[in-house]
Amino acid sequence: MLHYFIILLAALMMVGSAVLLYRLTVILQRLRLITVQHRNRRSRLATLVSGSEVLVWLYDTEAATFTQIAPDGKPRHIYSSTEMKTRYPHRDFEEMVEAIGKVERGEETSVTLQVHSKNNLNDQTLHEFTLVLSPMRQERGVVKTVLITSLDVTEETAAQRTIESKMMRYQSVFNTALVDMCYYDSEGYMTDANARAKRTFGITDEQLRNREINIADLLHGEYTAADAYDYHVSMLITDLDGREVWYELQLVPVRDDKGRLLCIYGSGRNIDETVRAWRELSNTGRQLEASNSEMKSYVSNINYVLHVGGVRIVNYSPHSHTFTIFSELDKVQTTLTQNRGMRLVAPESRRTAERMLNAMDNGTFHSIDGLVTTVLKHGGKPLVLQFNFIPTYDDSGAVDAYFGMVRDVSELTATQRLLEKETERAHEIEKLQNAFLHNMSYEIRTPLNAVMGFAELFDSEHDQEDEELFISQIRTNSEHLLRLINDILFLSRLDAHIIEINRQPIDFAMTFEGHCQMGWANNAKPGVEFIVDNSHDRLVVDIDDANFGRVIEQITANAARHTTAGRVSCHYDYVGNQLIVTISDTGVGIPQDVLEHVYDRFSDNNTKDTGLGLPICRELMVQMGGKMDIRSEVGKGTTVWLQLPCNAHDVKRKR
Repeated sequence: MLHYFIILLAALMMVGSAVLLYRLTVILQRLRLITVQHRNRRSRLATLVSGSEVLVWLYDTEAATFTQIAPDGKPRHIYSSTEMKTRYPHRDFEEMVEAIGKVERGEETSVTLQVHSKNNLNDQTLHEFTLVLSPMRQERGVVKTVLITSLDVTEETAAQRTIESKMMRYQSVFNTALVDMCYYDSEGYMTDANARAKRTFGITDEQLRNREINIADLLHGEYTAADAYDYHVSMLITDLDGREVWYELQLVPVRDDKGRLLCIYGSGRNIDETVRAWRELSNTGRQLEASNSEMKSYVSNINYVLHVGGVRIVNYSPHSHTFTIFSELDKVQTTLTQNRGMRLVAPESRRTAERMLNAMDNGTFHSIDGLVTTVLKHGGKPLVLQFNFIPTYDDSGAVDAYFGMVRDVSELTATQRLLEKETERAHEIEKLQNAFLHNMSYEIRTPLNAVMGFAELFDSEHDQEDEELFISQIRTNSEHLLRLINDILFLSRLDAHIIEINRQPIDFAMTFEGHCQMGWANNAKPGVEFIVDNSHDRLVVDIDDANFGRVIEQITANAARHTTAGRVSCHYDYVGNQLIVTISDTGVGIPQDVLEHVYDRFSDNNTKDTGLGLPICRELMVQMGGKMDIRSEVGKGTTVWLQLPCNAHDVKRKR
């Protein structure tokens, strides 16, 4: 009996040992699985942080803490919610907390926010960030960790606001001018007009779009675009609102260096009341001694013109060297001495003012006029005054004083100066284009002459062994000429916006390496390592793969061409609805003065290629809605970033 009991006890102990061993094996396998998951998660975070300008945070839903991830994928620092709150404005932090709650509760799988934040706790400057929140780790359907990617878009937002501000200022100048302003094309058809001009001529936007109004129609055939003068001023009687009125019109044609008409700028105003007032002034002057009642009417009309037209009457006495300025005929507004008046004149108009004063002090018998810029401001612009004086005589026939009128022409002068600047800019663009055509003519002739030269050598005495060299040179120069012509034609199509951007779903993980290899194939050098980092097994995005691939191939070819030692590496990632491609090399680098003009298509970049590759790449990126950035240091290499907004349909990262 004891013998059976001992056998049973031994059997039970063996079963218990087996169960214990099985439990230990299961526990070790779970620990090993957890370790592998942590290692994979850290690897993915390291790739995300080091491969872009994105900051990565992890939010622990149980501990309510934010962990910043370092470039190696390890935690850098852990912040409590209270510490994190000090980095954000109250409203922005509340929006982020609300978004975290949606992800945690499973209401949203991805939330994108625009917030303001400090870079660190000691920084007092707020930067603008784009945040993308998504679940990172789940256990039994419960979100334990929320992934937060943060991209600093402060500079991009500021640049956009600057552009919008400039456009608003330009539209403000055009639309709020106190005169009628119109633009005509080279054929004389009106293409744009401010609100004041539209009211004056009764023009509709539809008429402008359909080019129904011509200068010849407004001037009754007196002025056409074909025989446009350098400057044209008309005092004409025209039909406005069913009545004939006097209208002052100024036309300024804009031409290129060859005298070809580009467009015509026009400004004008209704001077019917001014003309009528001046006529009444002349009639009343001759009848002054005969009729006191007509004098009162005359004074009333003149005062009305002065008030409505912003004109002042000025008397200058050469005996006392003083100006008397009248706001009305019988109401003195102010009196200025000659010295005080000169202190109000801007330096650039001092010579004009001195000429006018010397002429009046010397008793000149003819009329005196001049345009004077003052140090005063009107509407934020320098106050510019147009003076017109005529002499008045005493009983002996000597000049006693000068009677004149002064008119505020600040708006018109500012507009003319703006037009002059735009004209100078157009001339500068024309010069750059001429330089470009000159360079392209030289670039085309050089390989063409080489082809013709080597072809002619076949007809001269030569060794049979040299024919292989002739054929090689003809092929090389023909390929260079063809590439140059193709680049010029493609750039012209880009400028005309006739390149079709065809976005279609494409697996970029499959095509990326092929594009890189195309750029590397004909430019590889011994001793240079070529690295392609494909971070996804599958990435289906809506892009124009042909045109985007052309940009990648061009940048890769440039990197390989200028790298003689080290490596050329290509990498991409998809972050925040952005496809980001990074191409870097350890080549010769680009000097800073050359880097500032690297996109100029009309300048000589001192390279042996066509010089159009980078301008084409940037213009393609812009027309696809993306952007391109280059950073380089002489002797250390160059890095190019391509950033293209797109939607992803299927994303599968490599583990």
